[in-house]
Amino acid sequence: MQETQVQGQVREDPTCCGATKPKKHRRKDPENSQEPSEKTKEQLAEAELRKLRQQFRKMVDSRKSFNFRSQQKITNQHKEIKTLQEEQEEITLLLNLIKSSRNLDLNEKNYMELRFLLQTKEDYEALIKSMKVLLAELDEKIVQMEKKIINQRQIFSKIQEANNPRKLQKQIHVLESRLHLVTVHFDKMLTTNAKLRKEIEDLRYEKAAYDNVYEQIHRRLLMQKKTMNVAIEQSAQAYEQRNLKSSS
Repeated sequence: MQETQVQGQVREDPTCCGATKPKKHRRKDPENSQEPSEKTKEQLAEAELRKLRQQFRKMVDSRKSFNFRSQQKITNQHKEIKTLQEEQEEITLLLNLIKSSRNLDLNEKNYMELRFLLQTKEDYEALIKSMKVLLAELDEKIVQMEKKIINQRQIFSKIQEANNPRKLQKQIHVLESRLHLVTVHFDKMLTTNAKLRKEIEDLRYEKAAYDNVYEQIHRRLLMQKKTMNVAIEQSAQAYEQRNLKSSS
């Protein structure tokens, strides 16, 4: 459709093709009537080439902007994963302390809550593992996109060196098809990145719920430790009083 519009503009504007307005009652030479047609083809090819160059520059700018944003997001995601791993190590240490012989007298309710915490830790590990896989796939797609853009530049260089209008038109058609494929891949990368952001957001909500449960369990364990310490002190005092009475 765009090529048809360009042809229409060329045909309507005689000055675009270098042709002069024909005089009345004057015949054109058959050889001269073919010359404007060749110029028109060349001008159409040049117009299509300028259009493709503009599209290519826009695609390169979009790729640079997307690459910069993707690198920032990937860096932030790596930091979040590292933070989650450190928190998991702390939770694992706390769970090992809770499972020690000193705390084996926990009631059934606490035992079920601890099992929930362990299961939640495993779920976080699985989520982090899948997140790393998604990040690796995104990095690979970005590298592939850079290679395709380099290939497009090479193709444009060859087109600029071409002199045959028909060959140039064919190369432009091939280039448009490849540009469409690159655009499709670029859209897929944007979709994958959006899914990745949604999964990270879901992970944050799950972490908030997990932290709430963890704080409740932690406070309960502190209360139990205080109760046990008070009971031990009371038992020690009673034992000392009995010894004093028996000695007197």
